[in-house]
Amino acid sequence: MTVATALGRAPSRHSTPVTVRRRVRPRPGVDLTRLTRYRGGTYKGWLAAFVVSFLILGYLGVVPITIWGQFPDGWPLLGSADRATVAARVLTVVYFLFFLMMPWYTARDKTKPVPERVTG
Repeated sequence: MTVATALGRAPSRHSTPVTVRRRVRPRPGVDLTRLTRYRGGTYKGWLAAFVVSFLILGYLGVVPITIWGQFPDGWPLLGSADRATVAARVLTVVYFLFFLMMPWYTARDKTKPVPERVTG
């Protein structure tokens, strides 16, 4: 579309293209209780655990595994394992539990009521 055709005139050879911008509108039927502000404490706790595990796993992915040292030899189940490796394994479980447990904790979590100024 050019400026001339947008104004209803015949296009000339010096016409420049016009970018048509559309206003972004929210989908009809968006449930406002799904926003984080109105979620309960269980969801916010899982979200915080997810964010912390995401950040620490990102950090552990760019440093050598010996960054935190090793456990002493006398520890059961851990032996002389690297601390960063054990932390990464535990945080990986937390990371995936956020998604796997989501149907359970979102169904049982209590949401706050949406204020009248938002819905009205």
